[in-house]
Amino acid sequence: MLALALATALATPSTPALAAWFDRGRCTPITEEAPFARNADEQVVGGPSGPSLRPQNYVGYWYDARHGVAARLTGDVTGDFSIRATSRPPRAVTSANLANVSLTSGVRIGTQAATAVRLLGRPLISNKCGATYYSYEVDRGVGGNPLIIVIRNGRVVEIDRYYGD
Repeated sequence: MLALALATALATPSTPALAAWFDRGRCTPITEEAPFARNADEQVVGGPSGPSLRPQNYVGYWYDARHGVAARLTGDVTGDFSIRATSRPPRAVTSANLANVSLTSGVRIGTQAATAVRLLGRPLISNKCGATYYSYEVDRGVGGNPLIIVIRNGRVVEIDRYYGD
């Protein structure tokens, strides 16, 4: 289960314009089998959370204007939490301080690529859409869920943590 330590105001509900803004420049994740992260229970901590009982197709957004970082939480029991460096949204989005969002290993937006590998282990690497994608599996007990770290200019610019039941 996704562990988020800090509850904030409810997220801004999804619209087509918000989805297009958040997904601008993103690529489809790697579908090959990736190695497990050093900590196979790697979680996202220190960030916003959605309502504890989310509807089945829940999608919510937050934006941190000070740090130029956005977050999206999707799903109900299964889904994903993504955080990425990005431009301002096309309309008002729930404001949140996302500076403390990280993985339990300490990897966060801005972490150097070499540090991410040192903390998470050796990833499956692919280069596409002008970025380097580091892929891992987490949640060893449930068969694995993807953890994707996106690197640009030697630093983490996006973290996608998928989770299942």
